[in-house]
Amino acid sequence: MNLIIFSDSKTTGTYYKKISGKRGMNLEVYPSRELKKRIKGIDKNAFVYVDISAYNDKESDKIIRYLSRYCGVRYGIFDPKGMIQDVAILFFGGASDYIGKDILKKALTLTRLKKAAAFHAHEMPVAEEISSTATPSKVIPSGSKWGEIRSGQEYTFILMYVELDHHEELRKNLGEDLVHAVTASFKKYIEKVVTNINGRVWIWNDFSGLILFPFNGKSCDAVITCFKLILNRKLICVEELPFMKLFSFHIALHIGNTVYKQKGKTGTLVSDTINSIFHLGRKFAKPGNFYLTTEAYEFVPEKLHQFFVPAGSFEGSEIMRMLLPF
Repeated sequence: MNLIIFSDSKTTGTYYKKISGKRGMNLEVYPSRELKKRIKGIDKNAFVYVDISAYNDKESDKIIRYLSRYCGVRYGIFDPKGMIQDVAILFFGGASDYIGKDILKKALTLTRLKKAAAFHAHEMPVAEEISSTATPSKVIPSGSKWGEIRSGQEYTFILMYVELDHHEELRKNLGEDLVHAVTASFKKYIEKVVTNINGRVWIWNDFSGLILFPFNGKSCDAVITCFKLILNRKLICVEELPFMKLFSFHIALHIGNTVYKQKGKTGTLVSDTINSIFHLGRKFAKPGNFYLTTEAYEFVPEKLHQFFVPAGSFEGSEIMRMLLPF
């Protein structure tokens, strides 16, 4: 596999020299200015790292948005100066890895690269040897009251990923102003729905969002809510969105452990659980569907079991998919 790095720093490539040459791993380093010229011709089996320190804040935002348009290219962000304030947003955009200044204190290994490379687009198979560490080895109930949840502490949460489908088509057909109106209305409606069952929109990025629910270890009301959202999709489009068009969205639900930080302060927060739900929602889920990890499926009411079928394996976890009535 080709490992391709775009960086203007002479030291960046040295972090990966120990990996180069191992098991057919070939290292190529190019200046940052050649990124757009070369990325369209990069082999789909290659993995790209982009050194974000080569850009100022405004330029780095543009580069990250540019990379997110090429979901077929596996890429990671190299951030030796700690410029990225909200790492989670990178994974919403399709990034497979993030190398920050704290991570650079440790040796970068072939194992890490293989795990990052296993996160790919819908059509790419998931490597069997990759196992998930997102499943809570120990349930730490976050209870039912947000006021009792402390920032900086680890808890077990219910995590719901929701995303409007067909981004590029929407931008092309509707224009930026109408797209903004649709996404804003969609977010507002989702926020209203999840608030009714004690959920909070934790992170939101244009077309997609991550919702957090406290978990008491006994029940998961979010399962029923997600089920209803899929059933009511057509009504939601007609009644809640500012355009007479049937929009599609997909949902993924998981239960796992993560450190809690207040909304807007998730900056450097990265956990296996968050990475897993991002990648399940972006890399595995197909438009218009609702997916559950095995951890969440345990809380599906027995009467609804008949409406879920196996959807395959992802990151070492068996995934269930809701049967669609339309």
